[in-house]
Amino acid sequence: MSFMPALVLVLFLGGCDDKKSEFVKLVEIDRDSQVDVGVMELNSEPYTVKFQFQNVSGDDLEFERTEPTCGCLSVKMSGLFKKDGKQILAEGKVLKVDMKLDSIARGGLFEERMLVFFNQADRSEHFKLIVNGVSEGLSTEHGEFYQFRPHGKASPTKLTFGVASKDKIDFELLKVGSSSDALTLEVEGAEISESEWDESYGVHVSFVTIPVVAQENIGPCSGSFLVNGQLNGTDVDLEQRWQVIGGGGL
Repeated sequence: MSFMPALVLVLFLGGCDDKKSEFVKLVEIDRDSQVDVGVMELNSEPYTVKFQFQNVSGDDLEFERTEPTCGCLSVKMSGLFKKDGKQILAEGKVLKVDMKLDSIARGGLFEERMLVFFNQADRSEHFKLIVNGVSEGLSTEHGEFYQFRPHGKASPTKLTFGVASKDKIDFELLKVGSSSDALTLEVEGAEISESEWDESYGVHVSFVTIPVVAQENIGPCSGSFLVNGQLNGTDVDLEQRWQVIGGGGL
């Protein structure tokens, strides 16, 4: 994994005139440099980035919409006016945008995106804003799903998750649970590694492993593991979805 603690603004162009090989911009943005996000602390204040879009199309331009990839991103805008039920950015005028990044619910590396769409007749432009960083807290090591195959040699027998903090880690595992008895966690067998400094991410990291116990004759099903603990005195939680693939009937 590589960590890029930055907000990257990338411009994508589309909708060229069939009669022309050159494409004229509809909008220019006032910044395309990287903005360092750094480490997002637990319960930190929102991080706000200010930038501006200028209409350089030579005519009025419709601001269509924004599309965030998560609820942690929101925007406030000024500079538009309404015409025929549409949001319009007048020719030569500037749209001011404040994009706010709230604290990330999960720990570890994150990448969230915000798309900003502009239209004019049959032409369009959209901007792709990418927020990269690392957040304090708990992060899964199993992707979207922990997958268990009762008769498969590759089936994991432990739940593994990471702990990240800008300070040396003092983590206490308080509670574990599962939404189904088909797969459960054995807290007595949990292991927590020593806190180590990771220079590439700029945080201290630790790893927690908890044995997973499966029912006999388990069949296809799904559920969630729930983990609660304290990281340097602050409550933190992790939900890991799981799937049982194959096997006999319950």
